[in-house]
Amino acid sequence: MMSSIATFRMYPSPSIVTQLLVLFSILAPLTFALQATDFYVHDLPLLPKEASSIRMHAGLLSVNPQHNGSLFFWHFERKYPSDKLRTVIWLNGGPGCSSLIGAWMETGPFRFQDENTMIENDGSWHLYTNLLFVDQPVGTGFSNIGTDSYVHELDEMANQFLSFLDQYIKIFPELLENDIYLAGESFAGQYIPYIAKAILEQRSTLKLCGLLIGNGLIDPVITHKSYLPFAVANNLVVENSDIYDRINIEVEQCDQALSKQVHIFEEACYGILDAIKANGAMNNHHRQNQKAYNSKPSITLLPDLLKQIPIILYSGEYDLICNHWATEAMIDSMTWNNGTGFDFGNGTSSPKHPWIVDVTWYLMTIHGDHVLCYMNSYSWI
Repeated sequence: MMSSIATFRMYPSPSIVTQLLVLFSILAPLTFALQATDFYVHDLPLLPKEASSIRMHAGLLSVNPQHNGSLFFWHFERKYPSDKLRTVIWLNGGPGCSSLIGAWMETGPFRFQDENTMIENDGSWHLYTNLLFVDQPVGTGFSNIGTDSYVHELDEMANQFLSFLDQYIKIFPELLENDIYLAGESFAGQYIPYIAKAILEQRSTLKLCGLLIGNGLIDPVITHKSYLPFAVANNLVVENSDIYDRINIEVEQCDQALSKQVHIFEEACYGILDAIKANGAMNNHHRQNQKAYNSKPSITLLPDLLKQIPIILYSGEYDLICNHWATEAMIDSMTWNNGTGFDFGNGTSSPKHPWIVDVTWYLMTIHGDHVLCYMNSYSWI
């Protein structure tokens, strides 16, 4: 599950598509030296007059010229002055979900009231920070690839994102002066740690200051094991019912499969030819190990990242697919900062509070769901 990046496309309603075609017709990558003015968004269909002062840039930047691969971005400048220059780079998950979901349904300046009405988002994050939404990896949303050269590994995805940042900085060098925060949700719990690791190791000129991951899929094994007990606790499945028993059998089978040691190549393997009734006489000896897509879950990166930058994880109380039980169990079992989980290492542990100011690690929002910022965006300001 962790190793293959699926490809999906997110489509607005037909009427919106028709109106946006005029805008996106100018966004194809150009062959000459690009400037910020080439990406300036002068107007949007349905844009409220009172919102016309919001400065936006959008377009495609090449990340894989050999295969016509480009990533689409949409940048919103902050509305009010702030004590520091900050940019939040937002990524949706999926894998394969457009980050325009975040732009138009969660943290961006606008939302669609209906298919013909655009309104300002009172809870937008652009009030005091610049927002940069990126459709990635190639093949996601408005990002494109000319061949079947999609990414298959998370390291490959991270390097592709570094290529995007390199191109972006050539056009918008002011990003180098900004404190940068990577934020996102769901499968972005895999994207963000890998990108952060790549930035810290390979792009020291970028001021990466922190990570924010909401309802993140970070440890798939713990997450999968949490589904049935979480469903029972929230009255989605009745314990000891027929459906519970059927699910529980499959859960046990899944646990057994996850606990097995998988060996792609065993040096000692006997009886193969007899088993398949094959002739033992062969013309030429040939042995080859096939490449396996084997990205490690991002949980393996978190302890080292926490030594370098702050990380905040947040969860919605009622999200099932990336539920807070799994996130809390993951933290409890993770060794970091000379301790395990919330244990401070001196016989005390971090208490839970109904509200947290100066958050350093984890928070859970009451009544929140998987797309937490859709309903609770204002609470993050």
